Amino acid sequence: MSEQRDYEESFLARWSRRKLGQQEDDAEAGERALSEGAEPEPPAEEAAQPEPPGDADMPPLESVDAGGSVEPFFSPRVSSGLRRAALRRLFRRPELNVIDGLDDYAADYRHFTPLGDIVTADMRYHLERARAKLAEQLQADDAQQAEAAESKRPDNIDNDKETAAGPSDGGDNNDPERGSHEA
Repeated sequence: MSEQRDYEESFLARWSRRKLGQQEDDAEAGERALSEGAEPEPPAEEAAQPEPPGDADMPPLESVDAGGSVEPFFSPRVSSGLRRAALRRLFRRPELNVIDGLDDYAADYRHFTPLGDIVTADMRYHLERARAKLAEQLQADDAQQAEAAESKRPDNIDNDKETAAGPSDGGDNNDPERGSHEA
């Protein structure tokens, strides 16, 4: 275990020593260049770089319609509105205005091929469910109508029939409508 620790310490010490030595070498090389009187040369790209074009320097948007490039519109000084207008023109070109076939919502799902006389199991299930629900509803309506008719009917209908027919014991034989039974 201690051998491993010694190895790691020696490895880290070596690495640190080498890293510090490399930094010292870079610093010494920079000092030598300045002491010899040589001025550091600026990179050629920085010295000869013109100012990027702005909105006024852009080609007309119709050039994008005619197959022109939109590359100049991505200059840092171009306004975002002009950049968006150029991109809009670019994507309206017929060769780029193609809908992806993998887009789920690109198809028209309002018009579908009718199934004809085919009745699927799912359709049959829903049809039976609707029939059972309708039958329950009709039974409930019939029961409600029967209850309503029964509640409207008077309770003394049986008594009215007996009085209209006369006494049941045959008591009054002098009834003019029934005639007399005495003869």
